[in-house]
Amino acid sequence: MNVAVVLASGKGTRVGADIPKQFIKVAGKPVFAYTLEAFLKHPQIDRIVLVVNPEYHAEVEDYCLQFRSKPLDVIAGGQTRVLSAYHAFSHLAGFCREEDKLVIHDAVRPFLSQKMISRILKQLDAFCAVAVVQSVAETVFYDDEREGLKKIDRSRVYRIQTPEAFLYGAIAPYYRQECLAELEQYTSVGHDLMLKAKKPIGRVPGETLNFKITTQEDLALFSALVRAGCRPE
Repeated sequence: MNVAVVLASGKGTRVGADIPKQFIKVAGKPVFAYTLEAFLKHPQIDRIVLVVNPEYHAEVEDYCLQFRSKPLDVIAGGQTRVLSAYHAFSHLAGFCREEDKLVIHDAVRPFLSQKMISRILKQLDAFCAVAVVQSVAETVFYDDEREGLKKIDRSRVYRIQTPEAFLYGAIAPYYRQECLAELEQYTSVGHDLMLKAKKPIGRVPGETLNFKITTQEDLALFSALVRAGCRPE
């Protein structure tokens, strides 16, 4: 079974709106709905788990009643990204098997393409974890404490997008109550854990349209693209 987990429980304060950015409507639909539709449309995704802010749980659950093409579970998240992932894994434990594939995505990356989902699922045939990597086009420097700015070879640097993807059996054991303090140190749901465990991570190329809505400028760009009829393939 292939399961998509959509994380939509963040507060999104940097956009400066009265509601979290994933619930802002663009062309009549909340941002998270565009992300859901990408997974609903993909023929290889069997089930979706949507993790939302508890304050919006009932409202989102009602909204999602319109989506009937495949099982869709709406569950309450936590105060942090890690806690929301923990809630997701607690829910997944009720039906997932070790060989099942998980595709974990930010709700505020609404231009997820069908091609990317397919490539990720294919890579999980060979790896227990997959990262979406995008080459860096700009010149990159880092700040050396003693010598000031120094240049980095950008050919070896990647920006990481979501989805993060894993075989359930490879990632689930880390999401136990006693591991939460350690998990809070990491910025990813599971890639940091895989690196620490020295497990190989497969790669698929990122896409420019798979950007994260973080600021008002990002939201304006997404709105303009939607209204112009842009849709990822």
